[in-house]
Formats: sequence, C-alpha cells, structure tokens
Amino acid sequence: LKEERIQKLLRQLFGCSSERRVLSEQGCSEQLSLDLGEAPLPPSTTTESTTEVKGHKRCSSKLVVEGILESDGKYPAELPRVEEILDEGEEAGQIIFRKETERLEIEPPRLFVRKIIRIVRKNDEGIISQPTVPEVITARSTVGPSFLAYIIVSKLLWHLPLNRQEQMLKQYGIKISRDRLIRYVIDVSKLLRPLYELLIKYILEQRQVFADETPVLVGKRGESKSSYTKSYFWPLLGGNQIAVFYSADRRGAKVIEKLKKFCGFLQVDGYRVYEQVSGLNDQLRLVFCWAHARRYFFDAEQHYPDIAKEALRYIQALYRV
Repeated sequence: LKEERIQKLLRQLFGCSSERRVLSEQGCSEQLSLDLGEAPLPPSTTTESTTEVKGHKRCSSKLVVEGILESDGKYPAELPRVEEILDEGEEAGQIIFRKETERLEIEPPRLFVRKIIRIVRKNDEGIISQPTVPEVITARSTVGPSFLAYIIVSKLLWHLPLNRQEQMLKQYGIKISRDRLIRYVIDVSKLLRPLYELLIKYILEQRQVFADETPVLVGKRGESKSSYTKSYFWPLLGGNQIAVFYSADRRGAKVIEKLKKFCGFLQVDGYRVYEQVSGLNDQLRLVFCWAHARRYFFDAEQHYPDIAKEALRYIQALYRV
C-alpha cells in the first residue's frame, strides 16, 4: 500500500494529468454481463480526407468549430459584412467575375452619450407640460442600463475586475471611480434578487439537481497577515439552469438550508457535508458522480490491471448510455 501511494504521488507530480483511456469497440463491450443496449458513438470532432501519394494514403485532419472548418476562412452568416471593393477601373478591361476574401475584424466598445431632450410646452390656457424623463435603474445615476449590463457581464462572466474597468474607461476620457462601479453592481444585484429567488425555486422543483463547491479568493480590507481569504461558490444545476451561492467557508450552511425541502436526486462528488442533506427529508436521495469514482479505478489500474480494467469498461459502457 505504501508503494502504491508513492507511485500515485509520482504520477501526480510528473505524469500526465489526463485520465482518458482509448479502448476499441470490442474492448469496451467484451466480458460485460450488463446489457446496456445500443448507444450512439460520440460525434467526431474532426473531418478526414485522404490523398493518394505514391503508393500510400495520406490522411489530413481539419479542426471543426461549430460546423465550420477553421481553416477555410469562412465566418457565420449572421455576422454583419462591411464590403471593401478593390477595382483597377475600366482601363483594366471588362469584369469577368468577383473574387471574395473574408477577414475577421473587430470594433472596440463604443461609448456614447444618450442626450434626452424634453420639449416643454404651454397651451392656450397657460398650462405648462413636459414629458416625463425616463427612469434610471439606480438612484441618482447618470448611466444607462446598457452601461450597467456591460460592466456587470465583464466582471462576472469574463472576470474583468472593476479596477481594471476603471482604467479602461479612463482611456476613453470617462472618470468613474471603482467605488462608484462597485455601487452600481450592488444596486443592480438588489434589483435582480427576485429573479434570483425564482431561479432557485425553479431548480429545486426539478427531479435531479447537481451540486458542487469551488474555492474563490476574496480580498480583505485593512492590514492583515493575508490579503485574501478562501471562500466558496456553491453552484446548483437543474433543468439546464444554474444558481450560485456564496459561502465564507466550506460548511455550506446556505446550501443545506435551501435543500431542506428538495425532493429528488441530488448528485454530488461525495464531499462529506452533503451527508447532512440525506437526512433532511425522506424524498431526498443522494447519488454520486461516476467520474470521481472512476478516478480510483484509474489509479488502481497500474497495480490491479485485470479488475480495474473491467470496472473501467463498465463505466465506459454506462457513459455511452
């Protein structure tokens, strides 16, 4: 057992991190007493062509990106086209045909000011009227909803910190402090809270929910031994929707509280905190992740090849279903 642990640590330090195993179709199904029926093979990510070269065939492979050959220079039809016509003029002769070449270009984000002009009128009776100014999302704000959406998506989806966004805005001559950007994010999050609660409610109404936790470093204010503390995000996935909880520790009290009334299958990675969930109600059932279980058989294959390979074949057949 000691030797096995040493070998495992050596593989972690110096070996390949991939756990992929390539098995033939015969090797995937032989000696399996479990009949899982016919299942389609995973779609290929390459397209192959063959060329005859002096007595042998040469195979070429091109990467397929969403159905488009990356090397053919074509881009999605929905992208707008800006035409640039190059013509030497009638002096060069008559037009035979047009040759088209496409090159992908980008226009940096374009800031503009929405200038709202309200016409004040006075009727024959001396009554003055004017249109109502459009409401703003946040109180006393001089920015529009598109700007707020842009900074929030940049921060949360593309992980662009607000201090970096502050510097980027300065390049356009716009001076908005990071503290102000933080306030925008907080104000919008309060407005989106009801939508967030509806999303959680929808997920917990599903028959099967996936849960996990992932660490995140959170900055601390003031002087301390460490500039960051480790906190955790807890995503819940159900019905193709995801809601994320935040917790300052890995105990996941908020997640446990939300799962008290969940009825269905909760699929997790075996982390012991989820054991608390199994006793919350009779309708909640814990199920576990085969990818995590498979890892132990993968590690054991070097020392117990026969039984480990058999287990890996069963798991591969299960994944084909």
